[in-house]
Amino acid sequence: MKVLHLFSNYKWTGPAEPAVLVAKAVAGLGAEVEFACQPSPRGAPRDLFDNAVARGITPLLGFNLTKHHRIFGNVSVSAKLAKFIRERGFDVVHAHQLNDHLIGGSAARQAGAKIVRTIYDGEMPEKSWRYGKALRKFTDALISISPKVGDGICERFEFPREKLFRGETPIDCSRFAPGDAKPETRARLGIPDGAFVLGIVARIQRKRNWDLVLDVARHYKESGENVTVLVIGRGTNAEEVLLEPMRRDSLAGRIVAPGYQKGDDLVDAYRAMDALMFLVPGSDGSCRAVREAMACGVPPLVTNVGMLPEMVAHNVYGYVLPETAKAFIHAVDNLIADPEKRKRFSQKAAEHARENFDTGVVAKNVMEVYESILKS
Repeated sequence: MKVLHLFSNYKWTGPAEPAVLVAKAVAGLGAEVEFACQPSPRGAPRDLFDNAVARGITPLLGFNLTKHHRIFGNVSVSAKLAKFIRERGFDVVHAHQLNDHLIGGSAARQAGAKIVRTIYDGEMPEKSWRYGKALRKFTDALISISPKVGDGICERFEFPREKLFRGETPIDCSRFAPGDAKPETRARLGIPDGAFVLGIVARIQRKRNWDLVLDVARHYKESGENVTVLVIGRGTNAEEVLLEPMRRDSLAGRIVAPGYQKGDDLVDAYRAMDALMFLVPGSDGSCRAVREAMACGVPPLVTNVGMLPEMVAHNVYGYVLPETAKAFIHAVDNLIADPEKRKRFSQKAAEHARENFDTGVVAKNVMEVYESILKS
């Protein structure tokens, strides 16, 4: 089986990492795989390209797979891509974004290949003619990470349910795995001795409800309970929405913000957490940080927003909460007061991640989708 994955962007953003991980894992199951993405503009970093190479995939850059729809540009790229698909004998084209779905779908139809689209959104896509056209004309199988979104697409766009498949965002569970917090990691991150660590992994933007995070920290400053909020992330609004209020209210130690972490440092940061707070999905609607934390055995405390309530089984390995500081404080106090529950949540979170999010499991399910449509 020959599979061509398409990603219409050059940035390492949103579903870029899941798309690359799936392509790599499907290749590991025996498929011949190529991955094409947009080349970086002159002077821009080769963000997606370099990250893909680091994960064992060297993207093709010969197709101008732009993020934004351009009528004449799409037609030209689609014709070029159709020729490539025919010459290389691809059986399946797998699209991961809307514009590469349109370009790749047209090319696949011209070349006689099947077309698969994965939708990573936790919210319903807008009802546009482009989405409608892509689904109606260029989709043999639709993989939706969110069951709710998948059902909504079938209703809103009259998409055939027999073409809808359930999917997951892949996580490398051999890397993101439970482990003891290293004392040197806690010291490096600025976590006080003996503190219960409530982690948050997110870009520091206004829309991510940082006022709630600050209210939680203020509560524990006033109560004297040894709880620290560990903020992993960066953003252009960091000074305004987080750092300046921290200084103003003397929250040093109650909030520690060591910035962006990557590689082994990120894994170690997760292992230093006792629970994860996740309030609002960002550009990655599949909320990969929640999945990574769960894989590391960190119980998630999430709101009833987007895909979050679909991911977290309330009171089984985490909590689905109202978007209020009071609700999160109550949940943290509950976990502090009941170490056995915290341990049980941790074990079940890691177990759920291994059984559902692991890259090998996700790739096996994707291969079954390919085989299904090639038989039809």
